[in-house]
This record gives sequence, structure tokens and C-alpha cells, in this order.
Amino acid sequence: NRGHFLVGPRGSHSLPAASGGVNLPAPLPASAKPRTPLPLTPPPPMPSISLSTPPMPPYPTPPQTPPPNPPPYPMPPPKPPPPECGASGVPLLIDTDMSIDVDDVGALCAAHALADRCETRLLAMVHDTGLGAGAAALSLINEYYGRGDLPIGSYTGVVGDPTLTTEPQWTSHGRGVYVDYLVERWPQGAATFGPQASAVRVMRDALGSAEDGSVVLASIGFATNIRQLLLSEAGSGGDSLPSGVELVRAKVRHMVMMGGRARPDWRRNPPEWNFAGCGRGCGPYAALPAITNATLRAWPPSVPLSFIGFEAGVDVQTGGFYRAGGWEGSPCADAYRMFCSRMRGWCGPGGRASWDPMAVLYAVRGNSHGRYDVEPGFMTIDPISGENHWSVRASSSDEPPTQSNLLLSRRWFANVSTEIDNLLRQAPRLSPPPPSPPAIPPPLP
Repeated sequence: NRGHFLVGPRGSHSLPAASGGVNLPAPLPASAKPRTPLPLTPPPPMPSISLSTPPMPPYPTPPQTPPPNPPPYPMPPPKPPPPECGASGVPLLIDTDMSIDVDDVGALCAAHALADRCETRLLAMVHDTGLGAGAAALSLINEYYGRGDLPIGSYTGVVGDPTLTTEPQWTSHGRGVYVDYLVERWPQGAATFGPQASAVRVMRDALGSAEDGSVVLASIGFATNIRQLLLSEAGSGGDSLPSGVELVRAKVRHMVMMGGRARPDWRRNPPEWNFAGCGRGCGPYAALPAITNATLRAWPPSVPLSFIGFEAGVDVQTGGFYRAGGWEGSPCADAYRMFCSRMRGWCGPGGRASWDPMAVLYAVRGNSHGRYDVEPGFMTIDPISGENHWSVRASSSDEPPTQSNLLLSRRWFANVSTEIDNLLRQAPRLSPPPPSPPAIPPPLP
């Protein structure tokens, strides 16, 4: 299974056997005469040194070679955030399919940590599957980080609806294994969500109130909400805003989308989940290829679009430290522990694959460390199978492409993992820490 490492036996090293023990010099025979020692001659006196003798010049300083690059572990703890962020940071809108895989939880917790560091300003979050409890899970995470009033929008459609989904079995009918568990254990925030707060309404409001060309959209799920946003007409719901396409063209500076495969071999690789679901025969998920295809075709070409594909994040593991204990007061830890204990083989020693946290991190920090190879090109999706094709295009053409594929070299895996884990370890700034568990009473005498 991915992420499991087997350490085989090492070859044993043996010293050559000694047949006669340790070889020592043979003793002298008794008849041997000892050698006569030479007479000792006293050394000549040392010449006197004048006090005016100039001192010896110092040794030249050897050239200093730069030290090797330090290992990714340990890294310094994150700096404490300023007391008040105000309106600073990247305006961020997150669209997530929080339901089956736990990396959505990691993405949201990392986003809040970035907001606590004043690196981003969260505008809203929307949920893009038919799992009603998904929006409630967003609310409880926002509440844990002290942002329980952050607007939340819900998808109004059938993709991922548990009552209509029968296959594949590992999705638990589209519910996953941790969302209901979190909703039962953790308090939710004050933000309204559900049918009365549709994702399109929340997205239009968030974009309409933002400055032109300022918003970064992180798509870490299906394209269901973005498709509906692009289809929305001017004045939808009685607002005074332009059409969805014009709103995106005016307000969105960049979209980072987790989805697709960079170098697929379709004879062996299935289509990527966010773009295609499970293909055909799994209920409403079968509509995803056509939805993704239509979304990318309608996306305004002038708005940059970056893709983080399956290969970029599958071996970057994060959240594994949650299973070590000591994180009982965190819904982020609860989600990872529940997921990794129930979904055997999906988590490795370092935790779960990090597609969604990487997308959020790139949406906020960009390629600040130069770790990603940014490949310009153009993405197309087969509307039936969901198979994607990435066409590489030179950036020096008359019309430089605004789409890019983000490739991550293996040498950076540990650095990206540590960067995300540092954010997940960061305590919330806006909410008080949870109370300590009661002390264990002493044993009776």
C-alpha cells in the first residue's frame, strides 16, 4: 500500500575466523644477549633569541566552504502572529468536498493557521457535495478557530448525495467515516448554512464585496459549485452583481485547483477523483466528468488557473503526529485519527497524502520557495470518462497561457510536509484553548 515502507534485513558482516588466535612476536631465547645501550649525549644549549625578533606571521585563513543544506527536520516553530491582522493577507475563498478523504480537514485547519499568521483573510467557505453534514463539519472547524461566523455555502445538487450513492463501497455512500463523528462531538458556529445559504449565493456575495482582481479561489473538491457560479446570471437572487463569468473575470486573481493527473497512463491509471469521481456506475458521481469539462471550458481565459495533480501530493504525508496523542482538544486531530484507524492502508507513517493542504498553501504563499516546476499549458477533460489531458505550451507565444501545471520534485517532499505540519500544530489564536482534562484522583488507601 502507498506510504508503507518495508525495511528488509541488512546483510551481516563477519570478520575472518582466526585459526591460531592472535599472532604475537616470538619471545627471545634465553641464550640471547641483550643489546648494549648507546651512551646518552646531552644536547647542545639552545641559542638565545633576541626580543626584537619579529613574530611569526599568522597562518592564512583557509577558504570557508558553505555548510550543506540543513535537513528538513527540525524546523523552527512558527512565529507568533501579530495581535490584530485587520484586512491584511490574501483574500481566500475555499471550495471543498469534505466528506470522504481527510486531507480536506488538513486544508481547512492549515488555512485557519495561515489566517492566524495574517497571511490570508478568509472570505467564505463552500461545500460542494450532496452530503448535508459536510457544511456542518466546516462550521465546527471554523468555530474551533474562533471564526464561527465565517459565511458557509452548501451545494444544491445530487452529486455525493448519500441517499443516491451506492458504489464504491469505500465511500460509505458518500459519507466517509469521519464527518458524522465530528458533527456529533464538536459545537458548530453561528454561521447559517444549508439550503437557505446556497454556495452560489455565498460565492457571489463574497466576490461582489471584494476588491477587483484580489481574490484567490482554492478548489479542493468537485467543480459543482464553480460550474453553477459560472452559469449564474446577472442579478441572480435579486442582487446587483454581473453574471458569474463576469464576476470571476473582475474579482478573481487566481484559482488553484486540485485535480487531474500530470503524466497519466490510462491503461493502468484510473481518472482522478475530483475530476471524474469513480467514472460510470456509481450514481450521481458519474456526472462529474461532464461537470468538470463544462467548468474548464467556461472559465475566463484571462484568469490564471493552476493545477495540483495526483502525482504532486500522493507521497507528501501530513498529520501523522496527531496519532501520537496529546491532541485530544482538536477536531483536526479527531478527524485524522478516525480516518487513519478506519481506512486501513490509506495513511502512512507521516499521515495522509496532502493534495488539498498543498493547494491551499500554494493559493496563499504561491511558489515562494521555488519548489514547484510551473509548467504552462492547457487542461482538457473527456466529458464521458473524466480522463484529463495536459497540453504543454511554450510561455513565449504571442498569447501566453494562463493555465499551469504544478510539478513537485521528490527532493522537496519532506520540506512541504514539514511546512504543512507546522501549520497543523499551531494552536488557534482567536479561541481560548480547551480546558485541561480532570486530574486522575489518587488511589484509595
